[in-house]
Order: sequence, then structure tokens, then C-alpha cells
Amino acid sequence: MEFYDRYCACGCGNRIPVKEIHKKHGIPKYIFGHYWRGRKRSEESKQKNREAHLGTKQSKESREKNRRSQKDREHVNCNCAICGARKGLNSGDRNPMRRDEVRAQFMGERNPSKREDVCRKLSKSRKVLWKNAEYVQKQMRAAHVTKNKAETKLESILDECFPGQWEFVGDGSLIIAGKNPDFAHKTEKKLIELFGDYWHGPEVQGVPCEEHEQERIQLFENEGYQLLVIWEHELKDEEKLMERIMKWEMC
Repeated sequence: MEFYDRYCACGCGNRIPVKEIHKKHGIPKYIFGHYWRGRKRSEESKQKNREAHLGTKQSKESREKNRRSQKDREHVNCNCAICGARKGLNSGDRNPMRRDEVRAQFMGERNPSKREDVCRKLSKSRKVLWKNAEYVQKQMRAAHVTKNKAETKLESILDECFPGQWEFVGDGSLIIAGKNPDFAHKTEKKLIELFGDYWHGPEVQGVPCEEHEQERIQLFENEGYQLLVIWEHELKDEEKLMERIMKWEMC
């Protein structure tokens, strides 16, 4: 006897295969994996399952075994999404057989994010998010932001002029008014920003360098900080730059 005459209680129309273990525990009402079809789990149940699996990791051997089983799997009367789609059990956008069709509906000019009204809404929401220090730090951690060559050079100059007084915070460790300065004084409310000649220049910012620099200074002044802006090309003359930093420190 290959199949028991009982059908799966989920309504899929498939019969339940009889296994050796059923002699001891009885034949189940559902095919394995069909119990949750059409059901909604409570938040309490989801949280309980989440906590039970928190911190657990599959071993390398287990992952390899799963990979091989999926690779060699023959899609014949199985319960995966692809076979379900072929049988007509899945419908709508979740049907994997319609993925290319659904994807094409949102390509090019059909993409809603290209509409002017949507762009304005997205821009407004992103500006609000980037004022949140926690959100900015999370984004910078995800981007693995580290010191570049210019920042490394400036750090060595600061260490030479003011040993142990300045620290690099340009990795997102300090967010003020949605902005991430490059260096912060350890005991005073003083900041240093290193502006790249291209990315902070008029071609990208759309305003003259002096205006862009003054906007950033005013932004931090509103938060109670003093700011010194150093431009990338100033690193070429270290002696002149050291004099400028010392003069600003004494003010």
C-alpha cells in the first residue's frame, strides 16, 4: 500500500504517504509542511519560535547536506513553491512562474520610484531619517566606512601638533544634526571637517565653496560646536596647515 486513503486536511488534494513510523504514532492528518497552509500564526507564537532559534547556527556539514539535497532534488509531486505553481496551487504575484511577468511591470518608466510625486515623498522621508543619529550610524556601519588616505594624513598632522587631543569620528561614531564630522576634540566642543575638493566642490554641491563651508560651520554652531573646515588641497602644504590649525585652536 503506497498511500493511505485519507487526504491531507489542508485541502490540497494530496493523499498522505504511509511511513514505517506511522505504525507507532499513527497516520497524521496533514502532509509534512501543510499544517500552516491558510493559517495565521499569533504574534506570541512567532516570538516564541524566534526566541527558540535565536543564536542557533547550522553546522557546515548540515548546510552542505541541505545544499546537496536541494541541488539533486527532483521536482516530482513535492511541496515546493515551483511544483505548487505548476499544479495551480499558487496564484497571483507569489507564483514563482509569474516572477518575470511581475518584474517587467516595474521596469523602466513603469517604476513608481521614478514618478515626480513619489521622488518628492522619498526625498522628504529620507531627509527625516538622516536626522536620526541611530539611523545614520547604522547606515555607515553597513557601508563599512573607514579612514581614507587624506583623513589618515590629517590624523597624523593632528597627532603631531596636538598629541592625544583629537580622535577620528568619521566612521559614524559621532552624529550631530544628521552630519558626521571627521575629527572631534576629546575635551572641548570643537570639530574638524576634511572637505574633498570634488565631492564638496561647486560641481557636486551646486553652490560656491565658501557658501557650502559657511553652511556647515553654521550648522554645527547651532548645536554649540566650533568647526574648522580643511580642504583636501591644503594637505599639500603641511607647515602652512599646521599654522592654520594652531591659530584656530588658540582662538
